[in-house]
Amino acid sequence: MSEAPTSATYDPLTHRVLAHTYRLVTRDLALSLVTSAFLLTRDLSSHHLDRRFCDFTRRSFLSWSSEDTIAAAMSQVTKSLHGCETEMSCTSASTSMAPVNPQSDAGTSTTCADETAPEDTHNDSQTNLESDAKTELTPTTPQSNSYQYHALTGARSIRLLRVKVDESESHFSLIETDVDSAPRYVAISYVWGDPAVKHHITLPDGSVGITESLHSALRDVLRALRNSKDAIPAGNGFWKDHTVHLWADAVCINQRDTQEKNIQVPMMTDIYVTAALVVTYMGPEADDSERAIDLIEQLWKFYMNNRQRGTHSQAFAPGYNLRDMGLPASDDASWKALRQLLRRPWPTRVWILQEFIVNQNIILVCGTRAILRWENLWFMICGYYEREFPKECLTDVHAPFFEDLHPVHCLFELSYLRFVFQKRGSTLSLRALLCDCQRLESSDARDKVFALLNLANDRDSLDVKTDFSPTVTVKDVYAMTTVCIIRHERSLDILSSVCMHKHTQDDQLPNWVTDWSPTARTVDRKNNVLACDPEATLFGASGQSSAQVSFNTQYTELTSFGMIIDVLIPVGDSRREVGPSKAHPLVLMQEAIFRTGNHIYHTATGVKDALRRALTYDLSHTGEEASVSSEQDFDAWVRNNTTASAAMSDEEELMAARFDRQLSDTSRGRPFGVTSKGYICVLQHGMRPGDVVAILRGGRVPYILRLTDDADKYVFLGEVYVQGLMKGEALLLGDLSEKITLV
Repeated sequence: MSEAPTSATYDPLTHRVLAHTYRLVTRDLALSLVTSAFLLTRDLSSHHLDRRFCDFTRRSFLSWSSEDTIAAAMSQVTKSLHGCETEMSCTSASTSMAPVNPQSDAGTSTTCADETAPEDTHNDSQTNLESDAKTELTPTTPQSNSYQYHALTGARSIRLLRVKVDESESHFSLIETDVDSAPRYVAISYVWGDPAVKHHITLPDGSVGITESLHSALRDVLRALRNSKDAIPAGNGFWKDHTVHLWADAVCINQRDTQEKNIQVPMMTDIYVTAALVVTYMGPEADDSERAIDLIEQLWKFYMNNRQRGTHSQAFAPGYNLRDMGLPASDDASWKALRQLLRRPWPTRVWILQEFIVNQNIILVCGTRAILRWENLWFMICGYYEREFPKECLTDVHAPFFEDLHPVHCLFELSYLRFVFQKRGSTLSLRALLCDCQRLESSDARDKVFALLNLANDRDSLDVKTDFSPTVTVKDVYAMTTVCIIRHERSLDILSSVCMHKHTQDDQLPNWVTDWSPTARTVDRKNNVLACDPEATLFGASGQSSAQVSFNTQYTELTSFGMIIDVLIPVGDSRREVGPSKAHPLVLMQEAIFRTGNHIYHTATGVKDALRRALTYDLSHTGEEASVSSEQDFDAWVRNNTTASAAMSDEEELMAARFDRQLSDTSRGRPFGVTSKGYICVLQHGMRPGDVVAILRGGRVPYILRLTDDADKYVFLGEVYVQGLMKGEALLLGDLSEKITLV
């Protein structure tokens, strides 16, 4: 076999093909064959070598097992070289003579865009720009020269997509710059959707594969920016010489480089804050979206005119006539178009949150139309419930079935959090964000934590790490997040988010760890006891004590100090949830309490008062501690559920309705229970007689536990409201010194 040629005999093309081919294979025979092939065909260096050559040699190495056939193989390689007419698919950006080690990912700083990643930058600074490549944002076949990615050079480095727009075409290149000194740029927020690569954009050094959703976003956003640049916030600031700089994560972050993602993702909040403008892309033009946007503008003008006249309140009380108001009739197609626009999936994604709330300058783009005031949508959703906008905005009044309002609810929550972030200048803890954003979804369950971590005001203190390594499981992320929050807050408040039924498809979560996975979004935590006490002033089951916890090395067990208070007993039908026309379980509850001896509430009046307080977590309709008026509301509510409505006055019906609304905000949907000592409990579904009530240090509410077969450990089931144990009364029974281990 021939010796490997010296550097004096190499030309750059020969070396790049050799280095790339060597990465594709792992046998020494491969290097020998390719080297010999180049020696025999040096005079053919004017030919372009493409991926067919690499694929041919790779397949050959796997089938040729003896050196006797190498001469024939090299003859076939030579013929293959003569047939190549396209450019080489992937070229090494390095001019080093040493081949890259195919066994180590860390041995190369380049990544082939189509093979392993959707993005790259070849430039070391924003001033080191290569000549632009000319392309149109239209579907193309995969390019043979895939773009390669190099490691970013600075701790605060980012990539920007530079786009120069002329009359009919766009020219793209990637630059590297520092986020704190970058040229003014537009950050695009969009739904990834189907991850399949279906389009390509051409850069100076090769093509980058992109998804259908990003292709649509780039196409439509560029057109919208160009058409509306004089009207949008900071509209002229990011255009210079028909050039705009964009940031889109799928292109500007190497998605196949875990190390880079672990660095860039925590910077995303800074990236969106620093942008001159954030564009939230709602999707392409479809389902009469143009008509929907026209209607939004019409409704906004109608609303503002009503506000000026002072007639906006209850403008759409029952019996309104849209035509008389100068609006389209309820069966007009524009209302359906509006409802479909509001049900697009973009606000349901958890990554959208930070992209939507952190920058003052934001617009929405649908197709090529821009909605310059995002507040229009929020006001419309809020006004819908206050009858300041017609119900046709969200509901098809002619449809006999219920319409899914999940995207609408998510849009409302996004808008509220943006209002809090921008207007009040306040941020939330990671625990609060996880609870408030339970509806938001992600394709990777770990993202539920990673996407919210950047926004948390306690991020730097929590020691929660963003790590996309495939060895890091959902269980790892959720368990360590819980551990870090407990240690930082010195409180067990995070345990109130735990629901009995886990949904994650990953390894079984410990029972004391909350399942934040997207499939668990159907679990509504708004009726959690602690959710009704956001200021932490109403409940204090363990007094002023701080959490004292320890964990085993696998973080599957949590050991705390506290006290087992009592055990649940059978109550029969009273365990059914209490709601409208369901007041009769209260009678069974009273009977069960009397059977225990009624040592907690003492009298029949005391039992009735305890039931009233438990039904609404001892809160009034204003969210404050229940008052005397709450007693009157409760009496009216009981009569309304046990007496014909005709027997009640209008005032009594109003009082009953007020108590019922408070019931909806607290215990509705939850079953009730009684302990052996006579405590009234508001439970979660799945809790049963034999489960125990415990108070743990650092917990503002009691918890329900279930003894395991080990007899010295407990399964953690969740929080519970116990009338008579919510304000530290347990401290009169003991010092919370019992060691309790949860699994």
